[in-house]
Amino acid sequence: MYAYEHGTQPLPLQGEGIAAVLSRKRIFPILLSLPVAMSVGCYRLGKIYPSSMRGIQTLAIPVFQNVTLVPRVEALLADVATRVFQADGTYEILDKGKADAVLECKLIDISRVAVLISPTDWGVTKKFQLRILVTYRVLDRITGKILQQGTAAGAASYFVGADPISQEERQTLPVAARFMADALLSQLTEGW
Repeated sequence: MYAYEHGTQPLPLQGEGIAAVLSRKRIFPILLSLPVAMSVGCYRLGKIYPSSMRGIQTLAIPVFQNVTLVPRVEALLADVATRVFQADGTYEILDKGKADAVLECKLIDISRVAVLISPTDWGVTKKFQLRILVTYRVLDRITGKILQQGTAAGAASYFVGADPISQEERQTLPVAARFMADALLSQLTEGW
């Protein structure tokens, strides 16, 4: 306990020496800075990879496989995915022979779902959603071991114009592909 003398510094009471008061003055700032130091110690600068992708710096993205009936979308999907990965910068995109790992993707489904129906005629759709579903696996180029695998999906909506579906759907496909590539990127860089 302390005794105060005219609003000045506390004076040590009986049994407390000057050393005890001085040690308290030193400990208090240390205790205040401890939570800050602990939180900074948990933060990590630089790129953070999922555990399955540790050690992978470069990635190859070949043309996607297509098991759907929609023609000529394989190269578009690979191009969009490559651009998204290059813009992110976590993995350097190289040729298949030089990369640490290869990202093999297979287009499983492209579907069109009605999301807005005419209020006067239930047989007329006003807006569709184009959905893309892709399965992927990341292979170590040297060993062929599967490092990570899963699915990624993307979707984009479009209104039906004078040309019922084809024109608007072709314009929406790259947008849906971008959302799919973003989902794929987040799985390979963040793990979800």
